[in-house]
This record gives sequence, structure tokens and C-alpha cells, in this order.
Amino acid sequence: MMHKPTLARERALNYDEEGKLEMITNLDKVYNEIEVWARVNNLNFIKFYELIDADEHDYMYLILEIADSGQLAHWDYKIEKYVRNKIIYDTVLAALKESNLMVPDLPEVEQVARYLFRQLCEALLHLHEDLKMIHRDIKLDNILFNSRDL
Repeated sequence: MMHKPTLARERALNYDEEGKLEMITNLDKVYNEIEVWARVNNLNFIKFYELIDADEHDYMYLILEIADSGQLAHWDYKIEKYVRNKIIYDTVLAALKESNLMVPDLPEVEQVARYLFRQLCEALLHLHEDLKMIHRDIKLDNILFNSRDL
């Protein structure tokens, strides 16, 4: 759920199709991202189902696949560093052990990182090769998981 009047007041930077920097509103930015998201159809991306947006209402609603396991990590302001999502870590580690995919003498944390990094690379490959897109906002906060696909 997003408040359109607030987004319309906030400014954002954007690059146009010729690569020139331009100033737009965050509302324009959201509409641009929705347009791109609607084109992405890949198992490694949270699925975008629908946008509910009526001119006479102040809110727009994005209907997305649920990401019930949350983001890969979150920023802890008290200790000023990212903290990994224990649910994702434990689930991936259990799946690797159950599938006999553990590599002897390699720390568990590295094996989980390798698995997750491979998924990220496959997602980026889809964007770059199939859709001719560049993400430009890859960060831990934007890497989401649902428990079904872990």
C-alpha cells in the first residue's frame, strides 16, 4: 500500500532512455518500477500480480507474491551492521544437508552464501540476458525470500 500524494511530493533522480539524469517524483519512479516488474517472469523474483490504483483514491495497492521469510539481512542501527536472516540461513543450511550438497571442510556459512549467491546470479542473468535490463539497486534489503522456494 502506497500513499500517492506523499510519493508525488518526494523527488527522485532517474536516467532517461538516453542516459541523461532527470528529476522525477517518487510516484513516477514507482510507476516505472511497476512497469518493469510486470515484465519480469522468473522463479528467482517475487511475482507481481496486480496494481489497484484509482484516480479518486489516495492509495495504490500492489498485489505481490508473499515474501514470508523476509529479506536476506536487515540493518541493525545499534551495532551498525547488517544482521543475516536466521530463518533463511537455517532453512538453506538444512536443505543443503538434506540433499547431501554439503562440501566437506567448507564452513557452513560459506556454503549457504554460495547457494544464495548462485540464486542471485541466476536472477541477474535473467534480467541481463533475457530482458536486457540492469538492476542498479542490488542490496540485502531488496533480496526477499518466501519459505516455499527456500
